[in-house]
Amino acid sequence: MEKSNPIQSQRHQILSVYAREMRLFEGRVIMWLAALIIALIPTVYTGIYVLSLWEPYKNVDRIPVGIVSLDKGIEFRGKVTIWVMLF
Repeated sequence: MEKSNPIQSQRHQILSVYAREMRLFEGRVIMWLAALIIALIPTVYTGIYVLSLWEPYKNVDRIPVGIVSLDKGIEFRGKVTIWVMLF
């Protein structure tokens, strides 16, 4: 008597479930289109995210930035100290 291989048995079950599910899509273009759109949404989000991080310093020189410091400083041991922090 041959012993059944549990991996092959499990693979057969998975393939039979997959085949049954794919039969639901036969002749239903709208279901294929919906499945395709649902699969593409995370791909688009991932692409936008990766492209935003690809070269973060490429166009930094074109960003208009103004730095304003309204600090008045402090008096410490008789001297007025104005701290300037540049980053």
